[in-house]
Amino acid sequence: MSRQQHIEAGALAEYGSECRAMHHFTKGAEWADAHPADETIKRIVTLYKEWYTTESMTSMVEYIKNHLKS
Repeated sequence: MSRQQHIEAGALAEYGSECRAMHHFTKGAEWADAHPADETIKRIVTLYKEWYTTESMTSMVEYIKNHLKS
């Protein structure tokens, strides 16, 4: 599933049907993806370094996804 499909599915799950709020939700998510916070970028770089030194046998993307929330 593409990022756009994930955003649309999340909006649909939140609002239950297509509506103006769903449009705003998807536009907000797209904007946030295009403008990550400095803290988010630093956290991803830190996680990449952790992955590279300890977990490189696993998927880098999955490692970062699983640890970014922590």
